[in-house]
Amino acid sequence: MSLDWSAERVEGLDELHALDPSQSHKTAYLCFELMRVGVNRITEENVEDVWTRIDMMQRLEGPLFYYGDEEVGLTHEDIVRRIGYSTNVSNENFTKILERKYNQCLSDNKRDFAKESV
Repeated sequence: MSLDWSAERVEGLDELHALDPSQSHKTAYLCFELMRVGVNRITEENVEDVWTRIDMMQRLEGPLFYYGDEEVGLTHEDIVRRIGYSTNVSNENFTKILERKYNQCLSDNKRDFAKESV
């Protein structure tokens, strides 16, 4: 299944993109970040939760976005400016995402420990 997104309902996005070309790249990239944190749209009601999830994942794993050779994280302002953005990502409980990340790390570490003991 393809990953689709829409910014049709984001107010003032054309002006934002005109002021700073890197912003259009952030808009296009945001769908991948929303997939990582299990959210399918940014609304007035969930914007703080969305930002908290993204901030937490950026702290744990680093940002996913590069502009040229520069690693660029998303900011609270980036997320608030994109209220109305939507994707076809499934919503997911963030605790489940963190549990899955923990289990992946644990599995990797067990495999690495097994290799070291051989």
